[in-house]
Amino acid sequence: MRKRNSLILVGVFMAIALLGSGQFVWTRLLRSATGPHQAVTNQQADETSPLIERMLNEAEQYPKLSPFSAVRWIDGVPEVSVRGDWYELVAIDDVAASEIMAFSQTEYGRKWKKRFEEDLVELLTRLGHAPGESVALRLRSSKLKETLLLPKISMTADNRRAIRAAAQARGGRQGRPQPSSVDDLDRFWQDIRPTTGFSGVCVVAKHGEPLYARAFGWSHLATQKDNTLDSPFRIASLSKQFTAAAIFYLEGQGKLGVREPVSTYLEEFRNEPYRRITLYHLLTHTSGLPRIPNDRQGRLRWQAMSRTATPVGDYVKLACETPLNSEPGTEFEYSNFGYRVLSAVISEVTEMSYADFMEDRIFTPLGMTQTGVARVVPSAKEEQIADALVFLDLDPDTQETRYTRRKTDRNYGTGYGSGGIYSSARDLLIWDRVLAQSKLLTEAQTRQLFEPFKNDYACGWKVVTSNSDGKESHFHSGANEGFLSRMMRLPDDDVVIIVLGNIVMTNELDDALDVLFPLCRSLPHGIAATATPEPVESIANRGIGASRRDE
Repeated sequence: MRKRNSLILVGVFMAIALLGSGQFVWTRLLRSATGPHQAVTNQQADETSPLIERMLNEAEQYPKLSPFSAVRWIDGVPEVSVRGDWYELVAIDDVAASEIMAFSQTEYGRKWKKRFEEDLVELLTRLGHAPGESVALRLRSSKLKETLLLPKISMTADNRRAIRAAAQARGGRQGRPQPSSVDDLDRFWQDIRPTTGFSGVCVVAKHGEPLYARAFGWSHLATQKDNTLDSPFRIASLSKQFTAAAIFYLEGQGKLGVREPVSTYLEEFRNEPYRRITLYHLLTHTSGLPRIPNDRQGRLRWQAMSRTATPVGDYVKLACETPLNSEPGTEFEYSNFGYRVLSAVISEVTEMSYADFMEDRIFTPLGMTQTGVARVVPSAKEEQIADALVFLDLDPDTQETRYTRRKTDRNYGTGYGSGGIYSSARDLLIWDRVLAQSKLLTEAQTRQLFEPFKNDYACGWKVVTSNSDGKESHFHSGANEGFLSRMMRLPDDDVVIIVLGNIVMTNELDDALDVLFPLCRSLPHGIAATATPEPVESIANRGIGASRRDE
């Protein structure tokens, strides 16, 4: 079969050569995964060769090509290597990089970066902009401080192979030894910080008491203020667990019903098919609402809304103008829409803004003094939130990590209950105790909160049972505009692992964190008796943790 498919592909490319001029487009040759051919140039009237169509019906494969020789990620924005230099990608042909990234996130979820790197032809074709033999690249040069247009960059298999090899090399670095002590985790950070520049905190605690606590980098670059356990970071999608808990809390107060239709509280949801969506569907990402709008105009509107002081009601209206991807309650699809709608429900039933309710009724009573909700008109309290940083390099002489501030026009307040909360590691330790001891919710409600529905997702948490030891874990991660967050609870051992960062996420750092959590999970839980964590403030910027600003 493999030999037969190879012969088919050879035949395909021979047929391509016979077509003559290089004006062909891949959509004449490729069948879209979402339906029949969709031509995207002035050759729309051209008919696909029956021979090629038959061959591709059997081959079912998109060419593995790329115009870049390497890709690296700066907070969800790709930097690409072209002709030996690195650039920020602005657009491919006439398609903005932001539009490509949004579509990839919607279609491929957690694997969206990998699909961009390794399956660019398929991605662009499904987006409706299939590339030709060469593409025009619009690039932004950090060296020249200007935007460049390279009108004809070849799509080659060699480039794609180089990108794939780099991804495999990153994966190969994950074979690290399992830790048996705090020193092993320190060595882990010493190993990865020169290449990732991680700035943030890492805590492993049992029964609420830290077994391991370290902080790295600066909280505020201008003043060189160290990160500590009390430094507040934007926690992105970790916000969802708080929104979910608030919904259950309000149910306990008689304000709403988790199984009730959203239309009970928001009139915009009274029409079909939205009237069939319940609060529980929103909590478990089974409402049928996509991550963000599917269509181009909807995505552009979403992006514009994230840059302005957009009220939560506007997200409700947009949700009810967006076609559902599935029947409510039938399929899992991670949705940032859903948790913004839940924020609006909370506001409606409490007659308070989402931010006021969460701060006044949840965070303050629990003693979470460094936790709050970003406002669309930022409050003075938000000035204490750590700066978003970009890692530049490691000074070869001083071994200092050098940073600059991440510039963004994002309005963090528009994240609401989907991604708008900020918190500190110490406050998240308090939150872990609240969950472990049912201080906010009843035991029955807490069980519902962590009861998985589809795709191992419960309400604001991914809940998985380990094949190796049969123990349950509760996990969530988040990242946005220069911040990252990951939290794992191991309820059988009463252990929690927290990583918060004020650093732009890169491939290298993402890979390292994928290694870190299994390492932390495998720590002997008795190490606290022999290894007392050093005070965080004293180690924040020492040795290869030392930092230097570059503005």
